[in-house]
Amino acid sequence: MNIHTIFPQPIYLNKFESNKELDLLLTIVGEENFTSNNGNLFSEETYILDKHLKLSKFKNALEKTLNTFFQETYKPKNDIEIYITQSWLNVTKKNMYHHTHYHPNSFLSGVFYISTLKNDTIEFFIPNQMQDSFIKTFETDDYGPFNSSKIWFPVDVGLLTIFPSYLQHGVPLNDTEEDRVSLSFNTFVNGTLGSRERATEIILEKS
Repeated sequence: MNIHTIFPQPIYLNKFESNKELDLLLTIVGEENFTSNNGNLFSEETYILDKHLKLSKFKNALEKTLNTFFQETYKPKNDIEIYITQSWLNVTKKNMYHHTHYHPNSFLSGVFYISTLKNDTIEFFIPNQMQDSFIKTFETDDYGPFNSSKIWFPVDVGLLTIFPSYLQHGVPLNDTEEDRVSLSFNTFVNGTLGSRERATEIILEKS
């Protein structure tokens, strides 16, 4: 059968490890105050990368990666720059989890992993509720890209993941004695946006 995949979601995952930044972030985690979230803890400070000037080079490196990801995936015609707005720390202790959520008022979001668990993952959920309901109508023992409403990726210390902010995501229950610690951030765009055209069409020619 001639089956195509349409409207895929871009997810970036790559090692971004720097021992200096990891050690610094672990120190900062011990200095910051945390408050309860829906399932875990997050820092009261929501501009971590701006507050700690020693992280300025790290922030610049993150923004460079964000802009490379943006150019490779969205291929804008106009001059557009992605910049980090808010950034905060997450701590998930034993019997905690990170609830399913998305990031409003943001274009791309990212997570940098400071401390992870054995077999740790990040979970993404299908963004269309009607599609989710449609998929769950049929039982299967053979899941793939066309019949899954949840997809997860393994994560490890030093990993950076970037994804569209509208994608729902979460983290499963921590049933270990270790803490899962991460830095999350949101972004926005600067540059020329929009055009007179109301929509863009891509025509797929038959092979």
